[in-house]
Amino acid sequence: MVEMLILTSTLLTVFIASVPFLSHALTINQLNMDSARARLWQPVLLSSDSDNELRVTSNYQLSTTVGQVLRPLTRLTSLQLPFENLYSTKIGSGDNAKLLVRLFDDWSASVPQGLVTEPAKLIPLGYLNNAGIRSVQNIAGWLPNTRELASDQLQLGYVNDQVVPQHALCGAPQSCR
Repeated sequence: MVEMLILTSTLLTVFIASVPFLSHALTINQLNMDSARARLWQPVLLSSDSDNELRVTSNYQLSTTVGQVLRPLTRLTSLQLPFENLYSTKIGSGDNAKLLVRLFDDWSASVPQGLVTEPAKLIPLGYLNNAGIRSVQNIAGWLPNTRELASDQLQLGYVNDQVVPQHALCGAPQSCR
């Protein structure tokens, strides 16, 4: 029983003596993490090449793989799909260095009209409208029993933005990003 009391009091003394050191270390660590998060979440890129600065790259496996598939699509459709979207910053140095990473740019519309124009670029039949198919549709719409082929009835490449939930619509350009 005496040994247990001595052991408990020794552990309690060590714990009480280490609290200020642990508290100081936790405070320093929290300040470093807050600083790194502030660098990582800032909207502008920093220009310095220091290890503690924010870096942007497309040099990661998902971007490389998706880029091989989507880059030809972006050339054909003029879609703007950014692939440099891996933001990283390093805190600390040497063996204590930690890397914070964030994926950004979800390819969402930057303006309200983009909710219609961007998906419409992905519909192959939408390009037929540029090729004069509307006049062919209107001529076919005059024929008997083909009224539904008229361009006001059969809309090729049509995107209905009214099916998008209200909370997903952009109210102002700042809220789209």
